[in-house]
Amino acid sequence: MSLNFTFRNWSQGCANDREFCIRTIAVHEFGHAIGIAHEQNRDDTPDWCRDEPQGTDPDVYVTAWDPRSVMNYCNLNWSANGQLSALDIEGAQLLYGTSEAYSQNVLGQLLFINGMCRGNLWHPAEIGTVYSDTHWTFGDVDGDGRTDLIAIRDGDRTLATNRAGQIIFNPPQRRATAYLGTHDGFAEEATIVVPRGPVGGEAWLVGDFDGDGSDDFFNAVDGRWYVWRASGSDWEHINTSSVGIENLVLRDFNGDGLADPFRANGSSWRASFGGSQGWTRLNTSQVALASLQFGDFNGDGATDVFRSNGEIWQVSFGGTTSWQTINNSRVSPRQLHIADVNGDGTSDVVRVNGGRVTVSYNGTTGWNPLLEGVPSGASVFTDVDGDGTDDLFVFAAR
Repeated sequence: MSLNFTFRNWSQGCANDREFCIRTIAVHEFGHAIGIAHEQNRDDTPDWCRDEPQGTDPDVYVTAWDPRSVMNYCNLNWSANGQLSALDIEGAQLLYGTSEAYSQNVLGQLLFINGMCRGNLWHPAEIGTVYSDTHWTFGDVDGDGRTDLIAIRDGDRTLATNRAGQIIFNPPQRRATAYLGTHDGFAEEATIVVPRGPVGGEAWLVGDFDGDGSDDFFNAVDGRWYVWRASGSDWEHINTSSVGIENLVLRDFNGDGLADPFRANGSSWRASFGGSQGWTRLNTSQVALASLQFGDFNGDGATDVFRSNGEIWQVSFGGTTSWQTINNSRVSPRQLHIADVNGDGTSDVVRVNGGRVTVSYNGTTGWNPLLEGVPSGASVFTDVDGDGTDDLFVFAAR
């Protein structure tokens, strides 16, 4: 392999920006050196990519077709400006493995979706050591309108000294930390948001119980419900109920801006408004909680209930109306997500499959292409930068 450092015979436009061109070309060429062919040579290259195949055709496809690859002549940025895409990284890791430091520190990849204009780069979420026993969730703990990445983990017992001067063990505590959302990803350092709580059982739920714009933490222990408020300093008892966290989700079913615990017991749907009220029956339904998804399909600020049975999509508006059929689809419900990916204030149905993302706007249109080159892993749509459009976070496969 010979790299061009003079730019006298070809790419003469690089003579005025030599360092950038050298670095960008080097990344591309070293891709060939480790056995990676041009992306546009693949048989599954879409019709819009009109660059001719060049060089050796690939023998094995290790990721989905990637429009952002440094090896793709159809990349909107020349050789991706030398920046490896999420699938470039995933493919190299599948072929050659990962460094211990990378696998321990990178939780996943974030792609901002700004209306109908998609950015080109994935942002790795490097958060220090990733512990296998951590429960990860999302919420806005500081009330700035941006989604934060939340880690909930049980700690170990700690040593302490009692009044008699004896060394004793404190009971283990669960705590929650948050990597605050920013305009370009998540903060590198964690902020402690809940310093203590009982260990064991299901992970805490996240929702706004006082309408201040900041999400609080919800726990259920021994038939009692507790909330740790964003502005508080301890757990506050708000209600008594035998229904545990494993049978609840938090949504806003009356549009008052407060989180409502919701349950589906196989015969009816019930909500406790604000978590402090008794159970109110919203509807009669045999559909189990695990088969339901939630969004706001009419933009009224109240949560609607969505289901797919593999043939049709139906919505119960506010969780109180009968099922309204909004579309026909045989796509597996496991591939479906509810998100607002165009920023119009209403929910869309999004499909993630085979490295591609397609969307049915408001759940009523046909499938429209949205993204390609999505890495494998569990996908979550949430608004990290606070622009009103849900972004895509993909957990690294482990």
